[in-house]
Amino acid sequence: MTKQTQVILILIIALILFLVSYPFPEKTSFNLDDSVMLEYSKVGGIEGHTSLKVFNDGSAEHQIGFFGNIYRTPLSSEDFNNLKQFINQEEYIVRKSSLLSKWFLAIKGKYIKDFGVGGYLVNHNGKIIAIKSNELVDSIRDKIIFRTMKKFAEEARTKESEEKQLKLSCDLIKNSQFRSIEKKEIGLGPDGLAMGYWGVSFSGNEVIWRHSDVAETGIYSCSGNIINVKLTLGGAFKVSYEGNVLRWQGDDYVKLIENSDLVCPAPKYVSPHCPKVITKARNIKTGEVKEFPDGCLPECWESID
Repeated sequence: MTKQTQVILILIIALILFLVSYPFPEKTSFNLDDSVMLEYSKVGGIEGHTSLKVFNDGSAEHQIGFFGNIYRTPLSSEDFNNLKQFINQEEYIVRKSSLLSKWFLAIKGKYIKDFGVGGYLVNHNGKIIAIKSNELVDSIRDKIIFRTMKKFAEEARTKESEEKQLKLSCDLIKNSQFRSIEKKEIGLGPDGLAMGYWGVSFSGNEVIWRHSDVAETGIYSCSGNIINVKLTLGGAFKVSYEGNVLRWQGDDYVKLIENSDLVCPAPKYVSPHCPKVITKARNIKTGEVKEFPDGCLPECWESID
């Protein structure tokens, strides 16, 4: 190899080293809307994906996660004016990187996973410029994130409270039995129209409404003190529950006792000589109505006047 050839090879190697190690201004494939003054994004790390934008009208938005909610907040006039001056007077430092540093970052994928990679973009005179982190923009970013995270926490607490309230409402009526306060028509007896109590019972997510001589079944869900009822045949409607009183289809029903704790009374008659009269009775647990040949009712049944 001649000396001239050696010199050429050295120059080529030097040029290659220069190209891979020299920090050039970073080019970005991201486009910012004209309304955006500054954007910060971070991918990876403990927080996952974070995106933050400051708009020309002085507002800002913060998105937590790729598909998370977007929270908006205004900047203070001082922060907004400082940021405008920072960009318009080009007080920022353009972010640069070499091919060698990009390769190193790609090889060190664990760095992205553990700490994340993020950066700032500014929209200056129609150009999208990647800039270095700066004390001013970092401070503004942290203030925006702090305010929006407060909103996020408030929403989470509100949602948790609502969920607890919904759960509480359903818990209050689950496995419970209600009886109409007033006696209602329950069908025909030996002496004509019979009067008795209508009932509503809840078990799991199912509800049974016993009225007249009919028992209708359906499902229910809770929203505050409002109960959404959907009967298999009777359609859907809303009822309210407050102070152990169920307001159902225009009538008030009082809560008796939870079905699981319901204790059946002893039979009404203990004498072996029962009144030989047909007695219409209702099962206090199931609400079933039937007639007995005499007045000695079995356990869990009560006569209907």
